[in-house]
Amino acid sequence: MRNLARNTRRTAIAVGIVAFGVGALIVAGGFVDSLLVKLREDTIHSRLGHIQIQRPKFAELGLSAPYAHLLPLTRESFEPIARLPGVQAVTPRLALGGLISIGETTLSFTGHGVDPAGESAFARGIDIRSGSSLQPSDDDAVVLGEGLAANLGVKPGDTVALLVTTANGSFNAGDFKVRGTFSSISKAYDDVALRLPIAAAQRLLRVQGAQQWLVLLVDTTATQETVQRIRGILPSNAYAITTWEDDADFYRKTAELFARQFGFVRIVIAIVIVLSILNTMTMSVLERTWEIGVMLAVGDSRAQVLALFACEGVLLGIIGGAFGALGGLVFGAALNAIGIPMPPPPGMSHGFDAGISVSGVLVLAAFAMGAAATALAAAPPSIRASRMPIVDALRASR
Repeated sequence: MRNLARNTRRTAIAVGIVAFGVGALIVAGGFVDSLLVKLREDTIHSRLGHIQIQRPKFAELGLSAPYAHLLPLTRESFEPIARLPGVQAVTPRLALGGLISIGETTLSFTGHGVDPAGESAFARGIDIRSGSSLQPSDDDAVVLGEGLAANLGVKPGDTVALLVTTANGSFNAGDFKVRGTFSSISKAYDDVALRLPIAAAQRLLRVQGAQQWLVLLVDTTATQETVQRIRGILPSNAYAITTWEDDADFYRKTAELFARQFGFVRIVIAIVIVLSILNTMTMSVLERTWEIGVMLAVGDSRAQVLALFACEGVLLGIIGGAFGALGGLVFGAALNAIGIPMPPPPGMSHGFDAGISVSGVLVLAAFAMGAAATALAAAPPSIRASRMPIVDALRASR
């Protein structure tokens, strides 16, 4: 510590560079984690749920025979799942598609029959832009995706006609009142999507039952544990269970992209730290050449000299890492208090406020990287100092 204090300006610059690198890693990593958490939770709450339960053949034959493998719709059928620890809601879904028209305008749509009461738990992923969401008392109401409503030129209170192909191949139609419009994580989905009460969807399709039960959990990290508990309740020959990860292709690719980008940022910051500490330690060795010769002459071993300079480098990393971790936490908390306005990403209609999601693992990883990079940078000058010939070192100017 005394050796580091001998040149306070150089030491302060080295500590500052390490601290900046560690703090930048914490803030950047927290920002990426915040975006991924928002994307994950919006994906889960808008369409997928944490767990999907369906008939075993539905995944294979769902496109060719979408209404041939339906689940029961009675509350008693999935009540045992709803009582499991950590389960927030269980709600049925029934998909349908067809044509929607108002006046002389007709467009195709992709819809879902939903339970209005159960869907309240999924409100986080669906943003009602105008009007209101479906109510439990609704029988002939519909909510439209924001893009679909705009293309049709409708607003809450208007009446639209839906035309679908029933389960037996005939056509059926009905008039529905527009309750409201919504936006989700995907603009492409909002341009074609609508939602209506599942009872109305059954009436249009002339079917009884639901294609899926969606299970929403309190904590996403408990998904696999809950899947195992559900497998213990439902027979595998009658029910197939999948998780949100199986269908969240966009999330997986985005997470992989962010991981590679953040990995590149780590490499750049590590290089900056290594070059900075390498310069600092090299200057320290050059200025203390005579001192090294004296140490060796009075009996200190070369291993002791190596350890001295290596410890100085490690101390720089520890001190800089500690300041960086503290600064990253403070800066992250300040950004969370202010909010980070984000423009609409590709595929979305609206911007959002991002934040910094700082975890203990992220802080420890950033600190460890800063300390490791500093120790690595201190190695060459330390080795050079320990290998100096005593006579040549003593000849150096003090």
